[in-house]
Amino acid sequence: MEVPTRRPAARLSAALIRSPLSPGKYHDGGGLGLYLLVKPSGARSWMQRIIIQGRRRELGLGSPPVVTLAKWTCPENVESTN
Repeated sequence: MEVPTRRPAARLSAALIRSPLSPGKYHDGGGLGLYLLVKPSGARSWMQRIIIQGRRRELGLGSPPVVTLAKWTCPENVESTN
C-alpha cells in the first residue's frame, strides 16, 4: 500500500473539500491538528492528531458529507454533551 504524501499547509475551505483531490493529507493550516485524509480510492475522512500520555494519536472524526468543516473549526458549532 502506498503511503499518502503530505500536502502543503493551506487553509481548508468547503470548496476545496468538494473539489477533486489527489490522495494525501490536506492539513487545516490553523494549528488545530485537523486534516482531511484522501485515500487512493477517493474516500475522504477527517482526522485529528492529538497527544495522549506523550504519544501521538490520530482520531477519525467522520467523512466530509457527515461532518462539515465548520463543525470542527468553530468551537461554538460543537454540540455540548451536557
